[in-house]
Amino acid sequence: MPFLLLSLPSNVSSACRSYEFSCATGGQCVPQAWRCDGETDCMDGSDEQQCAAPCGPGQVPCLSGDQCVDYQHLCDGTPHCRDASDESIDNCGMFIYIQM
Repeated sequence: MPFLLLSLPSNVSSACRSYEFSCATGGQCVPQAWRCDGETDCMDGSDEQQCAAPCGPGQVPCLSGDQCVDYQHLCDGTPHCRDASDESIDNCGMFIYIQM
């Protein structure tokens, strides 16, 4: 099913929300769940710098900090973290699906 993902142009800067990570340059914000997940999401790569290694490769920490889940389970529609943070709107965002 095709979908449309809406986002702000990269030249529009805004303060990051409490559940977002502020990239070092460019005014970019990414979900905290994407920080230190093994994939570069900030254009400057700052989301993968100065990371502790509490989780194994290919895993992301739950917001509770006491559990890790495999990256492929993030935002898959089924909670795997005891606190369900792997499915929270703060981590997964909202998508608008448009049937074409």
